[in-house]
Order: sequence, then C-alpha cells, then structure tokens
Amino acid sequence: MVRGSVEETLNELLEAEAEKLTQAARYERSRGLDGVKLIVGDKCLGMLEVVGKVFPEAKYQRCTVHFYRNVFSVTPRSKVKLVAKMLKAIHAQESKKASQEKAKAVMLNCGK
Repeated sequence: MVRGSVEETLNELLEAEAEKLTQAARYERSRGLDGVKLIVGDKCLGMLEVVGKVFPEAKYQRCTVHFYRNVFSVTPRSKVKLVAKMLKAIHAQESKKASQEKAKAVMLNCGK
C-alpha cells in the first residue's frame, strides 16, 4: 500500500515536471523534440548508450520510481515506511546541494 502511494505520488510529480519542461501535456503530439533537456529512464543500458548519441545536449536522470523500487527491494519490510519518509525528505529539497546536505543529515541520524 505504501509503495503504491509513493509510486503514484512520484509519477504525478514526474509528469508535472515533464509537462513543465516540454511545455506539452502528456501524449500531446503537436510539439517536436527540439531542445530536449531531460530524459528520464530506468537505467536501461541500451537507452543509456543511445541517449548521448541521439540527444547530445540532453541530461539523463534516473527515474525516481525505479530508484525507490530498487531501494525498497532490499529494505526490511518493517523499515519501508521509515525509509520512504527519509527518501521523501531528501527529494523534497529545492536544490542538489540541499538534497545532499539532507541526505548526510538523514544518514547521521539513522542510528538514532
């Protein structure tokens, strides 16, 4: 249930970010792929190899949902809620630097 809720929330956030970046709604075909800035994927090796060749100016970002799934697959069931809370706190930061600082703080407090 927690995984489904986290996945749904993350998908909505990713979709909103994609619409903002592309200035097009989901499934909208009226705009081309000129100026692609961000490609989000599940770290599929085939895609990683091609992205740089097809869209040399684009940045690649690991899909947050897939990242969460990987983390939860090795997290004891009793700790999933706690880990989800920590990940949300890290991802909620406004900048990369703030996220890194939050991640360090979370790691330091894990033992407490």
